[in-house]
Amino acid sequence: MNHDRDELDSHAAGNAAMPAHAWRVLVVDDEPEVFAITRLVLGRMQFRARPVHVEGVASAADAREYLARHPDTAVVLLDLVMEEDDAGLHLVRHIRERAGLRHVQILVRTGHPGVAPEAEVIAAYDINGYYLKTELTAQRLRSAITFALRNLEAVGAAPNLSSGAAKDVMQRSIERVTRATEEPPLVEPRMHLASGEISAYEVMVSPVRGLAPDEFSTALERLSPAVGLAWDRRLIGMLPDLYAALVGKPGGTRLAFRLLSLGFGGEDGVRMFEDMLDRTGLAASAFELCVPEHGLSDWSERCASLRKRGVILTLDGVGLGALSLPEIQRFRPDIVALHPAIVGHVSEDAERAAIVRSVVALTHTLGAHSLARGVVSTDDIQFCKWEGCEFVQGPAVSPAVDIAPAFPPHLH
Repeated sequence: MNHDRDELDSHAAGNAAMPAHAWRVLVVDDEPEVFAITRLVLGRMQFRARPVHVEGVASAADAREYLARHPDTAVVLLDLVMEEDDAGLHLVRHIRERAGLRHVQILVRTGHPGVAPEAEVIAAYDINGYYLKTELTAQRLRSAITFALRNLEAVGAAPNLSSGAAKDVMQRSIERVTRATEEPPLVEPRMHLASGEISAYEVMVSPVRGLAPDEFSTALERLSPAVGLAWDRRLIGMLPDLYAALVGKPGGTRLAFRLLSLGFGGEDGVRMFEDMLDRTGLAASAFELCVPEHGLSDWSERCASLRKRGVILTLDGVGLGALSLPEIQRFRPDIVALHPAIVGHVSEDAERAAIVRSVVALTHTLGAHSLARGVVSTDDIQFCKWEGCEFVQGPAVSPAVDIAPAFPPHLH
């Protein structure tokens, strides 16, 4: 890939002064948005009471210069394909053999697995982890950095990116979210910015106290099939009553929801939802299915029949992961929803603001509407309105409401 020198230097221009005793993490990637998102995700992270400090360069040549100046670098997050297709692999050789930096934890992130397949790279190069950009969510990135820093504390020990301690933390989060799926769901209203009116009510799993939005999302992704299917069955059983109470008639307010199962043995959430529509005769256009970003490839075909019926399809949780434009175009969402971890306090954070602007612009290019989830202040709402978001949702609009007091026990 060829870039002007100004573009290659753009990451370095954004590097801030490093706090004392911080862990130095170097991002080597020629995509500025990857650096911006990484710095946002790791911005407040600490390990052993020491902050994680992220800096970036956009080429292997710049990385060699940086590491010569900063041999104390703890972790390198490395793209493989930059100025040359094998630039990243040559940099790994340089770090280990010429520079002699055996302690540095090298985590490969690639969007081109066909150029450098995982099995071949791990076998031939001394790296500490290999990830696809499309799979490395915010929580997984933080976990990978935590594993790497633990490895760094035990120089000479074999790297172990499946650390038992980190697995225990994730397992506890999954158990807490599993219990939340057994509680009555919450309903959160959504506002249409142009009119100021409520445009939809979203039925959701009750958030778990102490889990950040991205941590909660990651735990939802890892629920067992049985738990996901049980939630879907219970939720779909509630939809007719929720429709009667909150929507009343088609053509106005919608009822939005997310299915946690991708399908098991034919008795999947999509089929159960379609059966409910057939049984009740309710208007499909009054419902909105929120499809998680991480499961887009699995959901695209399954949602085709729902699209034909008139169900609104929302691509959910956008902004933290790396999603390809062709995948979004194939899915053809009606609404693109930004992740709450990006939207919250967006009016106070230049990096978050840049991500929101980019996603909103992409959304409009695709002919879809944009939804900003997680607004926490009137300033956030005003910012989203200025940037062209059609819908906002979050504490600044209205907190999520427990539906239990309003419905009979059989719905609980």
